[in-house]
Amino acid sequence: MIFDPNNVPMEGATPLAAEIIAEIQAVSSADAPLDGEKIREIARAVEHYVWENMPDGMVASHHLVLLSSRALAAVGAGLQARRLLLFGSGIVRPAVWEAVGQAMIWVVDLKQITLSTDACLELVFFEGLRIVIEAIAEVWDESGGSGVLGLRHVSLAAAGLVGPGGSRKTLAAVAREIKTVCRQILEHVAGERGWNTTPLVMNLDLREV
Repeated sequence: MIFDPNNVPMEGATPLAAEIIAEIQAVSSADAPLDGEKIREIARAVEHYVWENMPDGMVASHHLVLLSSRALAAVGAGLQARRLLLFGSGIVRPAVWEAVGQAMIWVVDLKQITLSTDACLELVFFEGLRIVIEAIAEVWDESGGSGVLGLRHVSLAAAGLVGPGGSRKTLAAVAREIKTVCRQILEHVAGERGWNTTPLVMNLDLREV
């Protein structure tokens, strides 16, 4: 999607600033509050950058998310920056799981956090998982940890970790390890946040919990 600067402004803000404000407000919460004036300042700064570097004011939505995330990080709002990047880029998204009566699940696309590099890939991947899960943990606060974390492209992530030539047995073992690590991260988060339980971890490639 391309942002169109000719849209009608909302509440006195320019269309571009309104888009940025809406994106930031969506990731601001009790866990990660942001002052309204600070949000407006960030929006103005990002808008200024866009007009300075893109004279026609046209910017792809994913690029706008990236710029806004960097601006948040620059003012010390690291958690909000990570949440904006995760939700805005589609790494994390909500979905409905029909198998349990239209229950909401939160899906992490492992394809987007699997890196094609030989340098400590496993450490980087699992650290990325931890960052993602901790950044979105608030979505399970209201239910006390009850819910589902869905993992998309587990097989692809396992293949990336194993490398070329991995046997089916090895790939299956690594896929199970990915789920196990997610459970361990959630158990740690549950203790920190005082949950009564932890979300189920579901491999959406296989539809197994």
